[in-house]
Amino acid sequence: MFWSAIKIQRPSQISEEFLNKVDKIAREKRALFTIIEPKTCENENIFPKHRYRPYKEPLSFTKTIVVDLKPSLETLLKSFSKDTRQKIKRETEFKIGLNPILVEEFYKLFAQTAKRKKFWIPPLLEIKTKISSFGGDVFVVTAFYKKTPTAVALILIHEKTAYYEHAAHNPTTNKDAPYNILWETIKECKKRNLRTLDLCGIYDTRFSKATKKWEKFTIFKKKWGGSVLTYPTPYIKYYPRNFIPFRYS
Repeated sequence: MFWSAIKIQRPSQISEEFLNKVDKIAREKRALFTIIEPKTCENENIFPKHRYRPYKEPLSFTKTIVVDLKPSLETLLKSFSKDTRQKIKRETEFKIGLNPILVEEFYKLFAQTAKRKKFWIPPLLEIKTKISSFGGDVFVVTAFYKKTPTAVALILIHEKTAYYEHAAHNPTTNKDAPYNILWETIKECKKRNLRTLDLCGIYDTRFSKATKKWEKFTIFKKKWGGSVLTYPTPYIKYYPRNFIPFRYS
């Protein structure tokens, strides 16, 4: 192995011992840099002491909306915007679960959406690997229009929190399907006794360039009565010695 890179997302605690251990691993693995995306601001002043500096290209979302699932469905419904309540009343056929067919249908619509909106998505094999790593803590929600998938969402679950990981939609069919998908997601999460639903990212003015394309779906996500959660700025540390070109013996 010539070089490597280290990324650490949402560590539960940052300490001198933790950062020293990261440096040790970086030396062993010849890492060119380490990027850490903190979970909280607690002990954030430790980063400059270890030669970390703020990083303006976050690898994961830095701001999100979290919906509290503990209230009843009726109470949750009342917390949504009027526009949202009107749109989720329409009857739509759904399938919720996890099987190869649902995963294939999800990815097909996901890829079509990515092509239309011009954003990159991981290959199907990577998606399947991610799904497999969550075991039973994952499900796909699919909405149909005339028996054809019109909207889909991939939901991951960890420690009583559901994550609205990926979603896609064909706007030429049922334009309100994303509302129905998210409502069905909430109902399924309630059945599973989950406590919160993380909508996985909204526009962040601190990183306007990186999240510019998120402005439209941020409007959609703010209609669901959740609370805004903001994460600290990511940090990066470079290891100049590891940039020395590899020499063959």
